[in-house]
Amino acid sequence: MPALVYVVLTVLCVLAAYWLMFSQYQVYDDEGFFDYSLKLFVAGHPLYSSVFSEYGPFYYLLFGGFFAAIGHGVTTDAGRLIQVTVWVATSLGLGLTAHRLTGRLTLGVAALATAFSLLGALINEPMHAAALVCALFAAMTAAIAFGTRGRARASLILVGALVAALLLTKINVGVYAIVAVGFAALVAGGSLVRLAPVRWLAAAAFVLVGPAVMFSKLNTASTRSYAVLAVLSTLALVFVALPRETDSVTTDESLHWLRWLVSGFIGCLVVVLVITFALGSSARELWDQTIVVPSRQGNFATIPITLESNAIWWSLAAAGLAWTWRQWGRGVYSPIRSPSLSDGVLRTIAGVAILLSLVNQSLFNIAPNAPFALAMPLAWVAALPSSRDIPSSRERLVRVVIPALAILYCLLAYPVAGSQIYLGSILLVLCGAVCVADGWTELAAWNVARAPGSAAAAPFAALAAALALGMTYQAIVQPFETNHDQYRASIGLDVHGATLLRLNAPQARAIDDVVALVRSRCHTLISLPGMYSFNIWTGLPTPSPLTGQQPYWLSLTYGQQVGVLRAAEASPGLCAIRNDTLALSYGGAPLTSPLVNYIERDFVPIAQYAPYTVEVRRS
Repeated sequence: MPALVYVVLTVLCVLAAYWLMFSQYQVYDDEGFFDYSLKLFVAGHPLYSSVFSEYGPFYYLLFGGFFAAIGHGVTTDAGRLIQVTVWVATSLGLGLTAHRLTGRLTLGVAALATAFSLLGALINEPMHAAALVCALFAAMTAAIAFGTRGRARASLILVGALVAALLLTKINVGVYAIVAVGFAALVAGGSLVRLAPVRWLAAAAFVLVGPAVMFSKLNTASTRSYAVLAVLSTLALVFVALPRETDSVTTDESLHWLRWLVSGFIGCLVVVLVITFALGSSARELWDQTIVVPSRQGNFATIPITLESNAIWWSLAAAGLAWTWRQWGRGVYSPIRSPSLSDGVLRTIAGVAILLSLVNQSLFNIAPNAPFALAMPLAWVAALPSSRDIPSSRERLVRVVIPALAILYCLLAYPVAGSQIYLGSILLVLCGAVCVADGWTELAAWNVARAPGSAAAAPFAALAAALALGMTYQAIVQPFETNHDQYRASIGLDVHGATLLRLNAPQARAIDDVVALVRSRCHTLISLPGMYSFNIWTGLPTPSPLTGQQPYWLSLTYGQQVGVLRAAEASPGLCAIRNDTLALSYGGAPLTSPLVNYIERDFVPIAQYAPYTVEVRRS
């Protein structure tokens, strides 16, 4: 029965995701940067030396190796089919992980549907590295849930390797994963947590990583609010995860866990870097582009997150409740007591609030534009042991590491709070499902103790079923119908590599006309700002493989920009495609760079298909 349910849901998700993925195109075209840089890599251009990218080599080795293995070119259609696969597989993985953690099919279904809804943000930037990041986090939690209790060594070696893959895909989320997993292993393992310096160092790293990353922008109100939310959410987990002086700490597994984690981490790191350098990349350029350049991103590409003032009060109240629970002796090291009404009510309310807020972020008006703002401060509740646990250090590790990862992954939305605010929330669905299952267990047991012979589980089974059905309808069934209608009402493109894509008539005609004109008049192509899907669709190369994701090529050094300019000046039949409205939206006023100045000075328009203008070099 469960297998059939998941198969049916997977089919519905595939169709709903396909219709939506192939019925829209975002003009800012982050998709084009990833497709085109991947195409250059597959064609043999070394990463970082010839192909500019702010993202790590694991992304390129994985997808580049896939395209090379199947012998298929990198196209819009192929990239979007991969994105659909990642979207659905990640949703299914989180649903199965929730099922494993809770033992409840209904909660697995609710988690799958909620994750599918949040991951719908992937349609905005197909083939973005953030999709791979989501999949790696989902794989990590699956390894923890399915393997840690029985096959701890293999599971933790795999987790270590996945953390390295994250670090080698997007540096900041890799750091978040290292801190979260390290914190959980230290506090749950027993032996090292007894050493005060280790205990407080682990807690400090976990609590302060958010403000440390945001340090350069803490002078802005939005960033300060975000940092406070992160600090209070992590503190709440620290309150219930760290042992008190009166707690008995008898286990001795943290050294083994850390050794297994580090071995998996180093193994993956070495393999990926050896292959990367063997393909022509240099260590200095990898460092500059994946670490130095992203550290400056907040200076020229920032979308601040909007948090209402009550979000801070809410997170402060949640942290205060966690402290109170600690004082009452209710932490991860506390022995399982007899079921209590307060435990059951807290867990149930927290779980329902987490899940509902993720699909309806306006709940309680905590943060209309940030689905994690209500759920993030409540993640600590999932760390509390319940009477359905088998007391052990491995169970404690599972309890701590899931909310630790979930909280720090919410930092993905800094400094660009676009699709990231939804993608960074996906692990919170596991916290919500665990809280509901724990509340179900505690309240049912409390009811049986109070009234022996009562049908204790029926009300909670009904609640979980209602959550599963409601979220499935809202996140999967409704989009299934709506996305199909939108896809059928759109028209297809007549361009290379995007024949599956269907858009509204004006947008489709503009793209078709631009592509047809450029293919007939040009031999090389640049765009302002970077819209590299047109290079995929026309089959025309850029003057230089050094392409920058950010507008105006600001992510390139001045020397690299001059090099791109020299290549452009020497390119025969060079044309430019401009979208001035889009360019102005990045900074409010045109910025300058050598290549931008060259386009402004030496190019003249020959046609306009709103919002695009096609220009050629002056004769």
